[in-house]
Amino acid sequence: TPPVFVRGLDHYHTKYAYSNATTEDWVACMEEVSGLDLQRMLTGWLKRSGHPTVTFTTEYDADARTYSATVTQTGFEKGPAGNNGPWDFPIAYGVVVNGASTHEGVWRMTEATQTFTVTDVATKPDFLSFAQGWSFFGKVDRSGVSNEELVKQAMHDPDVPNRYFAFGAIAMKEKVALIEAGADAAPASVSDTYLNLYATILADESLSLATRALILRIPAGTGTRSDLRHKYKEIAEAGKAMRQAVFDQHGPAVLALLTKIQSEDRDDAPQRVGVNPRFMLAMCVRVLAAGVSKKVSGARRPAEAVTAMGFTAEKLAGIVKGLLSSRW
Repeated sequence: TPPVFVRGLDHYHTKYAYSNATTEDWVACMEEVSGLDLQRMLTGWLKRSGHPTVTFTTEYDADARTYSATVTQTGFEKGPAGNNGPWDFPIAYGVVVNGASTHEGVWRMTEATQTFTVTDVATKPDFLSFAQGWSFFGKVDRSGVSNEELVKQAMHDPDVPNRYFAFGAIAMKEKVALIEAGADAAPASVSDTYLNLYATILADESLSLATRALILRIPAGTGTRSDLRHKYKEIAEAGKAMRQAVFDQHGPAVLALLTKIQSEDRDDAPQRVGVNPRFMLAMCVRVLAAGVSKKVSGARRPAEAVTAMGFTAEKLAGIVKGLLSSRW
């Protein structure tokens, strides 16, 4: 835990002040303060390359009032002989019900597959907030998590990094479906689930503009679908179709947000304040650019979306020119 780690650092710096120390000395201090054996962790992480890929499934037992997570790690098999066992690492977790963590803690993963159980869980959780705080050095494959859980997590997880990962998992599913559709991919194929969630996050003022923009970005590549990585054209077209669908469904909201950000620009604002909106401005411009360049026949609601906004390529060019000539 953070307090134990800080005490370990204090012990290390006090013990070796004004002298030389090794990595092993640092680990020994941490072991002394925490009471944990960290030698396996030291060997696994410092004496081989790579990182784990983790998958997990959850199960709630209403009668026993328990919530279990079965976690599997892979990738360690590629390590050198004598050092190709499972990684040893902590997992910070939260059990979330109605947007609040009812149970939190840290699990220690040491085997290829382990089941962790949380007791005294009175209500079926909405989802498991796994590896909170972006604290896990590796990849978490969420392909086994239901869309219903991912939607709830993207909207309500108290841990913002996991909101980012949950929305990214939903966006990747949409993108993969469009890639597989090939020539038949169109904005009309993008689901209402994705578009409604997009609008909810876009309007969530509890998050900074930069955070909202990062959550809403379309993930690169094809995720776990390595069999699709060679479809470069389809990958590009899928991203464009998703932005066009957002334009058709929520174009006025995107344009209104961009206009609002521009109207609130202050030349004397501190740099940190000025940098924050840049990610959102870039995202808005990309959505609007995709919308005005689309083939009308592929839109979800072309006439209504474009005509009602009175939005054209010329108007977009004017916005971009204005951005380039300002401090943005």
